[in-house]
Amino acid sequence: MEVTIVSEQTADIRWCANENFLLRTIAGESVLIPIGEVPDPRFDNCMISVNETTVFLWEFFSEAPHTEREAVEAAEEAFEAPAGVIAQHIHEFVNVYAELGLLHKEE
Repeated sequence: MEVTIVSEQTADIRWCANENFLLRTIAGESVLIPIGEVPDPRFDNCMISVNETTVFLWEFFSEAPHTEREAVEAAEEAFEAPAGVIAQHIHEFVNVYAELGLLHKEE
């Protein structure tokens, strides 16, 4: 199965979850909790509520650096969605989380 990536320019960048955030479940709700140095002062003393898909992606990018293409392939095995929808959502996730400093490029 061919994977469609929204942007071929960024498709092969290897992304890592920011290790200064922990994923935890509190009272049945999944949250990202900032620890240590945070990339943005808006994250001081807060928790970020995340959904099931974000938990999947956070764990995926936490285990090792991965590309968008690899994330799409893994998500397509785990979730059912119309063609292209998963790739679009992962592209948006990567862009937003990278902009906020929650994901960073592998160094």
